[in-house]
Amino acid sequence: MSQHPYFTIAIPTYNRAVFLREAINSALSQTDSDFELIVSDNASSDDTTAVVASIKDDRLRYVRQTENLGAVRNVNFLVREARGHFFILHQDDDLLHPEFLSRCRQAVGEQPDVSLFATAVCSGSKPEGVLGENIYSSNPPWLPVSHLKIATEISGVDAAIMQLFSLPFFPPGVAFDTECIRKTGGFFSEFGWAGDNITIARVALCGKVLYDPRVGAFFRIHTGNFGGQITLQKRFACRREADRIIIGYLDTVDPHWLDRARICLNHLSRRRRGKFLAEAWKSNYPAVLKQIVAESIAGKSSVRKFGAHLFAIFLKGKFFRVVSSHLRPGNPSD
Repeated sequence: MSQHPYFTIAIPTYNRAVFLREAINSALSQTDSDFELIVSDNASSDDTTAVVASIKDDRLRYVRQTENLGAVRNVNFLVREARGHFFILHQDDDLLHPEFLSRCRQAVGEQPDVSLFATAVCSGSKPEGVLGENIYSSNPPWLPVSHLKIATEISGVDAAIMQLFSLPFFPPGVAFDTECIRKTGGFFSEFGWAGDNITIARVALCGKVLYDPRVGAFFRIHTGNFGGQITLQKRFACRREADRIIIGYLDTVDPHWLDRARICLNHLSRRRRGKFLAEAWKSNYPAVLKQIVAESIAGKSSVRKFGAHLFAIFLKGKFFRVVSSHLRPGNPSD
């Protein structure tokens, strides 16, 4: 194995031996072999050590932590250890398409300013019949790219704007420029939920994003997923604070980002913008986000924008959730 591989595939793990072998094998099955694979065991108490020991491959390096570092500190340990030009965070229960690395290398080519490469990601309880098919994720980027078969360019500012409302790029279907993720502070660790939005936004703002609409990874949904272990109020609080942080980054990088946000929103259907506005009220997003989404739906008329806000507040009976999120906003650090 090269001392300076093009890719680092990093698997943080804790007590997931039941999924780990499949995750490791999906990494080792890449058609582009210029990578290192690092598994960081966060002091597991199950059969993780035995599972890794049973897999013989020179590209695989196993590190067992002497104590549990916490999930994000374990990920950032892997960022520090990485030798590859691009860093792929591959969770221990997910899978990569065999061509993920080769598609990334082909898309990036000789371009020096690509800070992030992303693909569509499928999700479900079982990956049967999805990884080789041209199936798109339910939440793609806000650009007319879903019909393309090759990677297309998205500006870093546009990619960061998308993180304010959704998560169109998320691990394991993301390759980060390693130096970009290091200089922006690694994976965001101050609170759990919505940390990926912040990490992806600040890395995207280092350069540009290349998006390949073909499925490049599988996100496994099961009872042990982190998202199922936190309350709705906690999610709202984390998402609200994440948006404030990302807005701060955008204000610094591009003071005219709101103009780009209006253009990006207009790529979406009115129905989807309506859903975003309802989500913005339900989660008590910053006021500037509510205003630009309402404007994209109803135009600049104050009366029509007011009507759009009212409709969003009452959409699908979410009035009481809206009231709760505003009167009891919660704290993302709780």
